[in-house]
Amino acid sequence: MSAARAPILFAAGWAASLVALSTPARAADPAQLAAAQALYERAHALVGAGRFQEACPVFEEALGIEPRGTGIMTELADCYEKTGRYASAWAMYTRGENVARLADNPVRAGQAARGAQALAPRLSTLAILVPDAARRLPGLEIKRDDEVIGAPQWGLAVPVDGGSHTVVATATGKVPWQATIRIAPDHDRAEVAVGAMADLPAAAAAPPAAPLRTAPLPSIVPGAPPPPTRSVPAWAWITGGVGLALAGVAAGFAIASEDVAVRQRMKCGEDLQGCKLPYDPSADNTLKFTYYGLFLGFTAAGAAAVGTSIYGIAAAPRAPAKPSATLAPAPWMAPGGGGVALTGSF
Repeated sequence: MSAARAPILFAAGWAASLVALSTPARAADPAQLAAAQALYERAHALVGAGRFQEACPVFEEALGIEPRGTGIMTELADCYEKTGRYASAWAMYTRGENVARLADNPVRAGQAARGAQALAPRLSTLAILVPDAARRLPGLEIKRDDEVIGAPQWGLAVPVDGGSHTVVATATGKVPWQATIRIAPDHDRAEVAVGAMADLPAAAAAPPAAPLRTAPLPSIVPGAPPPPTRSVPAWAWITGGVGLALAGVAAGFAIASEDVAVRQRMKCGEDLQGCKLPYDPSADNTLKFTYYGLFLGFTAAGAAAVGTSIYGIAAAPRAPAKPSATLAPAPWMAPGGGGVALTGSF
């Protein structure tokens, strides 16, 4: 049972003891037993140093590994008592007594019984009262400090540790009810009654669905002129294409120039003056600079062409578009009947 949950019942400790001792005996894992022993010794050293708040969680960890360790239970109960958690200490003493008696260990049983008897008069209790109107609510659930409290505990004075305790009641279609009460650790008596719960608003019960986003449909208005369209001259598109092509040629010359430079470095290293015969770098130098000059020329020409194309597209005038289809209703009547016809131009 977690020590963080202050409310502890005698019945809970008794049930845990019976479950632990009624399970078929299994061979203990030596590594786990060694871990439990190390934890026990560590916690015992913390107790000796007066560091009870740190020692209790270590005892709890050891007890989780060895749930039938009556010695650990007694030490943990004493640790709880030293930190003022009398209900937790009393429940752990009671559990240790039951486990020790079933294990035929009268020494441990007597030690735990004396600890429980000494704490019994000091226990503080909390009773949660649930009115009949609340009991009839569908889906009613009562929690005390995040622990679900079953109907048999409603109205029962349950031993609890001192401190703040929060009681929450929830039901189907109702706004949750909550109350927090502070209880002294030593011989305090408190009651809290579950109050009326209001109905949940309809909007909270079923949140509205998000509106669908749809694109507006084009409407046909009789006689409405269509919006003007931009008329881009053909030369602007052609110039842009030529500019992109020139940029591609420039990239090819740049790659060719770099290839020549790589070949020179492979033969001469970084210092072209140190080339060994029969290789003469002068011819490759001429070729490299020629390629580089062509790269610069084609780059400039391509940039000029693309710029001219962009200017032509941006400066293109807006021309009115061709009239679109228009429709208009035309009612008609004849000796044999009547109706409405759609007329328009396409």
